[in-house]
Amino acid sequence: MLSPVRTWFGRAGLLARRVLLVDDEPRILDALRRTLHGKFLVETATSGREGLKILAECEVASSPIAVVMSDMMMPGMNGAEFLALVHEIAPDTVRLVLSGQADLPSTIAAINDAELFRFLTKPIDADVLVTTLQAAIAQYDLVLTERELLQQTLAGVAEVLMEVLGLASPLAHRRATRARQMLTTAGEQLGLGGDWRIPLAAMLSQIGCLAVPAPVLAKIEEGRMLTGQERAMYLGHPDVARGLLQRIPRLEGIAEWIGAQVTDLRDLASGPPEEDTSQACFAAVAAFLAGYHEGIPLEETSDQLRACGRFDAAVVEAVLRASGVLEPRGIPKVVPVSDIHAGMYFDQDVFTLEGTVLVRRHEQATETVVQRLRNFAASVGVREPVQVLVPLVSHL
Repeated sequence: MLSPVRTWFGRAGLLARRVLLVDDEPRILDALRRTLHGKFLVETATSGREGLKILAECEVASSPIAVVMSDMMMPGMNGAEFLALVHEIAPDTVRLVLSGQADLPSTIAAINDAELFRFLTKPIDADVLVTTLQAAIAQYDLVLTERELLQQTLAGVAEVLMEVLGLASPLAHRRATRARQMLTTAGEQLGLGGDWRIPLAAMLSQIGCLAVPAPVLAKIEEGRMLTGQERAMYLGHPDVARGLLQRIPRLEGIAEWIGAQVTDLRDLASGPPEEDTSQACFAAVAAFLAGYHEGIPLEETSDQLRACGRFDAAVVEAVLRASGVLEPRGIPKVVPVSDIHAGMYFDQDVFTLEGTVLVRRHEQATETVVQRLRNFAASVGVREPVQVLVPLVSHL
């Protein structure tokens, strides 16, 4: 991504960003195009409706409009109305007005409803216009850079929390790994690979299981009956996670996703239809895994997902196809702890010499898990050798 500094001073940076000029007078657009030729990628439209069409086409083509500059007084849809719609459709796009005349109410509406960056008047000096557009592009890049930094920071925090989860509760980590694998696969099938919320929600989905005693999670994994009190503890883990995650700025939405996840398939039909495709994907994966963890037959779980009315058919089918990642595949090997590396899957439960479970079967080795095993092997001892699966595509 181009930095704001490069965008401001570098001609190549400026030409990497699109500017949309909207005015109902073609001669004015022609003059502006000549002024800006060679300095920016320029799109033009003679009406607000045409401008919205170009905006949408550029978004679909993954070449978004960085700056929109519009006249105020236009027939059909004035500049204030047009820019307010731009703000709804593409909130990151920086919005300016270049107008020869504007009444006070429409000017106020443009400033308040469209959150204008600048209000310019005709005629405008060419140098002032270029400098203003440079500043608008710098603002656009700054917004994108800050968002990317925030997303990377949150993703990094989630990765650390998942590692901590693996140390504190290997079973909860195993469940989160399943959710992450399924959500990543299903999300890619649905065209959601760019939505940063999906992997983040998956990694944090089982954080509330830290409040559930390990023996209770083990009973679920082993298909044993829970007592009423144990079941209440288990069913409450989404609420625990919601309470923890709501404290983190910008994670309030994900906290609600996780807090609303189904942990009992009998509750599946009670929820409203999911309109956000990413949220629906998360909710459907969570529901599928609720059945999977309790040993409910795949056919029964599939029927309930299709019949509950909460999910679009495409979401359900993507989730069911993604369930194939739950059983890891690879080349089986029997190795000592010293030969276990990150990326391998455990093909058995791993115990200390005293009988404590360190890692569960099908869990993937991470750097933290590998170090933990080596520490235990050097102290209390680990039952060796260990059966593992080496991924078919691997650099191990």
